[in-house]
Amino acid sequence: MKAKNASPLLAYLKKLIPICTLLCLLLISSCSPTDSVRPALKIFTLAVPSATELYFGEKRDFYVVAYFEQGAPVLSNVRIELFRGEIPLGAPVRLLESRLDENGVTPDAAILQNYAEGQGWNLDKAPDLVLAPGGFRYPGNKLLVTQKYFAGIILGGATKDFDTDYVDASGAALEDLTEGVYTLRVTVFSHGFILQAETLKLYFKPVFKLFGAFQPANHEGKLKAYAAANGYRVFLDPFAGYFFPEGYSVGNYKINKRWRPQNSLEVVNTVAGTSYGTPENARIGFILYNLVESGTTSRLEIGKALLTGVIDSPNTFFFRYDIGEPEIVYVNRASEEKTLAGLIVAFASADRLAFTRAEIRARGTGDGDNRYSLYDRTPKTQDLNLADGLQIAESEEFSVYGVVKPIATSVTETSYLYYAADNRIARIRYRIRNAQGEEVAATVREINLGRIYLADEPERLFYSIFEFEHEFDLGALRLAPGTYTLETTGLDVPGDEVAGTFEAITVQYALH
Repeated sequence: MKAKNASPLLAYLKKLIPICTLLCLLLISSCSPTDSVRPALKIFTLAVPSATELYFGEKRDFYVVAYFEQGAPVLSNVRIELFRGEIPLGAPVRLLESRLDENGVTPDAAILQNYAEGQGWNLDKAPDLVLAPGGFRYPGNKLLVTQKYFAGIILGGATKDFDTDYVDASGAALEDLTEGVYTLRVTVFSHGFILQAETLKLYFKPVFKLFGAFQPANHEGKLKAYAAANGYRVFLDPFAGYFFPEGYSVGNYKINKRWRPQNSLEVVNTVAGTSYGTPENARIGFILYNLVESGTTSRLEIGKALLTGVIDSPNTFFFRYDIGEPEIVYVNRASEEKTLAGLIVAFASADRLAFTRAEIRARGTGDGDNRYSLYDRTPKTQDLNLADGLQIAESEEFSVYGVVKPIATSVTETSYLYYAADNRIARIRYRIRNAQGEEVAATVREINLGRIYLADEPERLFYSIFEFEHEFDLGALRLAPGTYTLETTGLDVPGDEVAGTFEAITVQYALH
């Protein structure tokens, strides 16, 4: 019986040989000959790249940031590796290693001070500034370790001509991070023992990207939720070159010639040798809410779309709030406080102007065009459906709120990779017609909605270049009760009419 069972047993053992061999190879590849593995211990939590930001534009630089758990032991080394492929096998295409002092942190002597290209606010350290060993231009030492966190910067090729030798430890040129799947491995050591290692897959592949402002907080929350629900990529992790490990308002260090190219290529990738996210195939969207004229979304992101001629591409989309705000708190005509929730919706492709709502209130209680206070409790009616017109009494006035899109135009570079649009929809011409179609009034209004976000600073307005609020008092225009039509035409900076900006609202103007 034993002799008869030997053959199946040998066959089974032979099947195990390839599996065991593969496991051995994986173990060998994951540890250097001098590394030993200790039992699993939670030392750090990998925070950047975050779970929702694992897709990157081709040749992107990026940060790796992890935070130590309370009571973490003193480390002797931190290693960050990047492998091409879905498993950490073979030689890494990027390798960062720290050199720590007796306290387990990067010594101050190894951090460049007074860097001419950098600007710190309440922060004078960043992985970008590590200079030892190997010198400031050596990319393999760009790993900063502090008592609270460690962070490294991995160069992808987008800024390889800026303040870096872009070589590995042997002096060979690094290969650019082109399209594909990569595996990040982060390992911490104590005296040759591995205390913890984590891996994470990163995707250098095309994805739809959504851009916009991240203030106020209720807008940020809705933007993130909308992006998550639709599978869109947003950018909340710090761009390489814009370091804020404990929050932007706590302290930050920025290098414009590093971080701006990263942001720029994520909009439209014009780095030589790239294959996706280019002017020919970039898929991007912009939420037109609370965008200051000189801000990053307007100048760098929309500016890049204008520069590369994709603003009217079928792959470029615009979004807005259906009611003009993420949330509206107001007092109705019965003196009751009400709350309306806004939804992010897509702009119709052929339209360049959209109304979001109208407010109706007693005559003389308005505060002028392009002013919206979150704290205004003047009794009013909110009309969210302008398709069926407005009902206005002689004792009332109304405001219309809306949004316009950017238009194709040339740009002027105002600072490094920041571009001001040379033209835009700057004003709206309103024509008021009576029931017979005759023009009885006309007016031209500016586009630049100012929001009052601070209750104790009612005259401090935060302007949004693509939004508007315009007030109308038909009694002041000496119009008799009747049926009127309010028609719009958008005008650019020189005063020329812009296609796609015609809208018409019927107004029933009654005695009571």
